[in-house]
Amino acid sequence: MTDLINSTVSSLLRTPFGAFRLYANRKDDQPFRLIGFGQWAEHKSPLLRVQSACMASEVLFSQDCDCNEQLRLAFRMIAGQGYGLVIHLDQEGRGQGMEAKIKACQLMDSEGLDTVQAFDRLGLQQDVRDYTSVGAILREIGVPSVSLLTNNPRKVEGVSAAGVRVDRVVADRR
Repeated sequence: MTDLINSTVSSLLRTPFGAFRLYANRKDDQPFRLIGFGQWAEHKSPLLRVQSACMASEVLFSQDCDCNEQLRLAFRMIAGQGYGLVIHLDQEGRGQGMEAKIKACQLMDSEGLDTVQAFDRLGLQQDVRDYTSVGAILREIGVPSVSLLTNNPRKVEGVSAAGVRVDRVVADRR
């Protein structure tokens, strides 16, 4: 493997879907978690989920968004395939941080706004997340091609921009 993986802290991560390997590291001074399942490095195009941190949903089980559901589905699909990756990025609140997210949620609750309207009211950009680091991470760990589990075309563009071949996979949520 590469220095990015060899120099990180890693541990077994036991989940309801199987035992994954959790790596914690930084790329361009940004923390991220790489979560691998099976012999992902041996496959030409592993299934990949890029997940932006969502403390409200992933940790606190908020039902205001489907981030937890998307992450669980990715883990289930990766384990079902037998190999794959999740790259978990610190990009809370569409990249604008937890405080901005809380303010938006407050407006959503008090004024019945949706997320787009709340971000507009606060003068926030709708989405400032950046996915180019994902492509750089994949190239550094020797993954030239992925089957990207997403409905977000910006993720496809960001990963592709670093020269990683991307086949988009849309999840069946049945």
